[in-house]
Amino acid sequence: MSEEREVDLLSYLPQYMQEFRELRVILKSEEPEFVLAWEKLQRWLRNRFILEADAEGIQRFEEYLRIRPFDTDSLEDRRRRLLGLKMTGLPYTLKKLQEVLYQMCGSKNVKCTVDYEHYTVTVSVMLASIRSLDFIREITGIMVPSNMLLDIRVIYNRWERFRRITWGELRTESWKSLHEDRKWQEGS
Repeated sequence: MSEEREVDLLSYLPQYMQEFRELRVILKSEEPEFVLAWEKLQRWLRNRFILEADAEGIQRFEEYLRIRPFDTDSLEDRRRRLLGLKMTGLPYTLKKLQEVLYQMCGSKNVKCTVDYEHYTVTVSVMLASIRSLDFIREITGIMVPSNMLLDIRVIYNRWERFRRITWGELRTESWKSLHEDRKWQEGS
């Protein structure tokens, strides 16, 4: 990710001054400082963009937005949450809400439907994105109109998922893991 920058301070001097041994030694000793300054500048520039930021840059975005990451979040989870939050600007439409949820959770891990007749927005979250549930509640609470009910559900594993699997294959699993483990989630 970091690009090594070649620094040759001697080349900035006029040709006749490049012949002085003292100047060559002094400038050669200063080059590592310029390489370090260049690397810090590159890092600072990358940390200005969510997609390119490292852990420190993501942490600064989170502090600015007052987001507390979970201990179990990976850098990509934190990055997706920030991108989702950044996308929540006006206008609030169903398409925009779906884009935000897909960005935060992945398109296979969340489903959003609207029942216009009953003024209800239903957000169904797969187990793979269950850690983002509180954040999903917060974002959808902002984006869903006040005159609509918000129904957020977790889609747990169902018995239909296990129809083609034998009891012998499930022997090492507990009932709880069959119900809640995302490795058994359909579509995973």
